Amino acid sequence: MKWLYNLLFVNTLLLLSAHLPHAQDSCYLALRAEGIRYLEQENYRMSINRFIAAQFCMKVPPDNDLVQLVARAQEEWVEDLENAREQADQAAREALAAKEFAEAAQKKAENASREEQEARRIAEAYAREAEEQAVLTEANRLALLAENEIKSHNYSDALYLAFRAMQLSEEQAQPQIELTFGRAVYAYFTRTLSGQKGKAAFFLPFKTKPELTALSEGNNVYRFSLSTPQNLRSSAFPLVKNFGNLAVIDMIISPDERFLLVCAENGSATLLDLLKEKDFQLKGHREDVLGGAFSPVEGKLLTWSMDNTAVLWDTNGELLATFTGHNGDVQEGCFSPDGAYILTRSSDRSVRLWDHSGRPLNEPLRHTGYIYSATFSPDSHHILTASADSTARLWKLDGQLAATLGPHGDAVKEALFGPTGKQILTRSLDGNLRIWSVEGQLLAQMPCQNGYPLGAYFNREGSQVIGFTSSGEVTIWNVDGSQALNLDAQTGAAISAFWGPDEQLILSSSTDGTAKLWNRDGHLLMSVDVQQPQRAPARFSADGRSIIAISRQGELIQCPVPQVCFREMAANLPFTKEEVRRLNQKNKIAEHLRKKFKEQEPEDETKALQE
Repeated sequence: MKWLYNLLFVNTLLLLSAHLPHAQDSCYLALRAEGIRYLEQENYRMSINRFIAAQFCMKVPPDNDLVQLVARAQEEWVEDLENAREQADQAAREALAAKEFAEAAQKKAENASREEQEARRIAEAYAREAEEQAVLTEANRLALLAENEIKSHNYSDALYLAFRAMQLSEEQAQPQIELTFGRAVYAYFTRTLSGQKGKAAFFLPFKTKPELTALSEGNNVYRFSLSTPQNLRSSAFPLVKNFGNLAVIDMIISPDERFLLVCAENGSATLLDLLKEKDFQLKGHREDVLGGAFSPVEGKLLTWSMDNTAVLWDTNGELLATFTGHNGDVQEGCFSPDGAYILTRSSDRSVRLWDHSGRPLNEPLRHTGYIYSATFSPDSHHILTASADSTARLWKLDGQLAATLGPHGDAVKEALFGPTGKQILTRSLDGNLRIWSVEGQLLAQMPCQNGYPLGAYFNREGSQVIGFTSSGEVTIWNVDGSQALNLDAQTGAAISAFWGPDEQLILSSSTDGTAKLWNRDGHLLMSVDVQQPQRAPARFSADGRSIIAISRQGELIQCPVPQVCFREMAANLPFTKEEVRRLNQKNKIAEHLRKKFKEQEPEDETKALQE
């Protein structure tokens, strides 16, 4: 009679389900129908799985019968198991002398118990998976709503919706949701630094202070604060200097960030004391001043010029020494890390080493081709040069050649030391980056598949190299030559790539007019529209909490890093699991977030937003 009873029960359930409202969730109806079918087939394990999974569908009727169905299936399953146990007991009573038969019956009962436990485990796993999928579906739905709000310029709503999507998907990162949140942060929080006259042409962030200096097209040099909405109103030096008709060529900040050196055409160089708000005219060059450098250990600075000379100054603007002897423009200069020596590189295909009196210490260092770069080793004991003759060369301070790195397949545009001074990185027009030992042994080769490298440098530990190419690729390499990460999403040449302060983020700028923020997993977090950034690529602020760039309209803009915004919003808008479930059911997530978040906004900013 058991089969007849089951048939009547299932038919009754099917009749009831036919009268359920059509508004019920298709997920719920499908899982419930499958459960009933398995129950009719006496497949109780699959039946229970489907009924439990149906409880986690998005729209479950409040008067559903899933609990009763699970109970019914469990009762039938338990009854079968009990029948099995009774049969085993009966067999044992009938054949007490047959020990093997009794043990087999006992083993059968144990297997039945394990099967029951396995059924429960599988049902719980199905339930967890269904819940996770439901949460992820909700997160994607909110992200899609946020994208629509961005398109409608409702940036406040977009931010709240994208933030909620990030919270729901936090345990399983979703690249598209992360990008949507970054777009919302960029749209809502980006601000223009005020006080600027004319379009910005160049900017330089301070390394230890929340400030930057900027140059406008009108040759005005400004000083801005990044920690307040306005520029440095308290200073009498908001406009640091106006250079009139003189074209500014370069700006350099001293290591202690007290002095700013501005190099300009027609032999003009100006030293600005930002602490005392004074400026000194450095008069010693006759033609364009191409650049400058500050000593790392004392109050001196160096300038170099198209007049074939370099000049040493003190920070009071006094001329200390003039370095003469080059037969071409001096295009680069630097102090040794210990501050004892000075190095100059000229278009005459030579590099010269000097003391502070302006006396050359040995014969010029030469290649057979143009020299593109020259630098000291970290311990100040060697000089490294890179040349169009397809080699890089390592020199002792007495002018003796210590090692030749190459030949490369084309000109070597740059050679630089790793942080420890034990490794050398070369960048060649043959499309390769190479790692060398200081003895001249090739350790690793890193080929750029498309285009040639426009720049590369080591990370702080010297364990990795980041490079960027003319085809728009940004690649992180391990120093053994293996590729750790490749980013190929920009349509123009990549002209810069910076690690964030903790080296977990990467900010690249391209000639396609975009700056892009990436994480270490290669996920795009934000895209910023910028001016053609050959001279002024987007950069991180000193604390790494924001990005500074020049917009396509020529305005200096500041935008917070999305991860910083998410952490701060999460701290101000906490959610328990119970709150999450309640908000999901009521579908009023955005309204709740709006109310909570606006409690955190200063009153004046709220009014400004409304205006």
